[in-house]
Amino acid sequence: MPVLVREEEVVEWVIEWKVQTKEGEGTTVETLLLDRFPDCFKYFTLTCAYSEPLTLYNERKRWINLWLEQTEKAEVRDTEALCSDREAAVVPTRHYKPSSITVSVCGFSGEAMQREATPNVEKWTCMKSEYSFDRKRNINLLSFVFSIKFEKIGVVEMVEALQHMTDYFFLQQSHCDVQFCFPNDEEPISGHGKILSSRSSVFAAMFQHEMQESKTGKVFIQDTERDTFYQLLHYIYSGRTWTSLTEGTAQKLLLAADKYNVTQLAKECTSYLISNIQWDRAVDLMIWAHLYSIDQVKKAALEVVAKYGKQICPLDAWEGLVINYPQLCLEATRRMMSFFPGKPLRIKELQQMSEFKT
Repeated sequence: MPVLVREEEVVEWVIEWKVQTKEGEGTTVETLLLDRFPDCFKYFTLTCAYSEPLTLYNERKRWINLWLEQTEKAEVRDTEALCSDREAAVVPTRHYKPSSITVSVCGFSGEAMQREATPNVEKWTCMKSEYSFDRKRNINLLSFVFSIKFEKIGVVEMVEALQHMTDYFFLQQSHCDVQFCFPNDEEPISGHGKILSSRSSVFAAMFQHEMQESKTGKVFIQDTERDTFYQLLHYIYSGRTWTSLTEGTAQKLLLAADKYNVTQLAKECTSYLISNIQWDRAVDLMIWAHLYSIDQVKKAALEVVAKYGKQICPLDAWEGLVINYPQLCLEATRRMMSFFPGKPLRIKELQQMSEFKT
């Protein structure tokens, strides 16, 4: 089942994971990406190994091993929460390290067991525990909730300085020398030319002395929504977006980041889109990435479309793909056929992939 990740605070993350177990022994593995985590440790692997249920004194017992590992490079596993297969990142001199982790294990509604562990940097072995369940209870679905806290190393002063600069200069709009104006009399956003120029080569060129924007102090934004542009500026000042990313905001911010050459924001948006692809939205995301030449996202979405081809073909999104983007549809169909080497698709399945509903 897909892993759900949410950020509670700057240094705390919550990971929710449901594992469908079988009657015998088994192991389930999922890989996830913390999209705002520093480059040294972005990827995490969850592993759940369980034993065969045993009956003893009218109780059913099952042994469970849990691992949460940090990895520099993710492997795309059999999960809807796909991760980007990126090159191993260079470890920065300043980063966060894990300080504690709390794990709640729920075998059924209303009852949970909780453990706390202190992990090391290289590998987290969270627990090895025995859980007892009443014979009438269902132990085939286990729910794990990981609450991870991180300790900041060498970044306290930097974080405080960024926060102060963001609050004072950007949020309070103090001592601004540039004003960004939008259509339909939307409220302008003010900024600081030198700060923006230091973070974006596009803004640096825009605020040269001979440019009109430098002379008037006003920049008219026509092709980016105000909310998206606000998020872009907030990221330039603070290194963080104003709100959490969604598929829609990540798409808009990625285009804005490319336009204004804010490379790190573009990378974060790309990673978010790739790591949160859902099969029923994969066709729409693939079309969007194709239209805007976002090759990494297109490739990842294409892989999901190929993998879930039989489920996707009956959708309206596939019909729209066949009608409006036949070349892209052909590319997706060919990828579907090569996704299962040695297992040729039947004629009926090929027709489903090539024809829309009538």
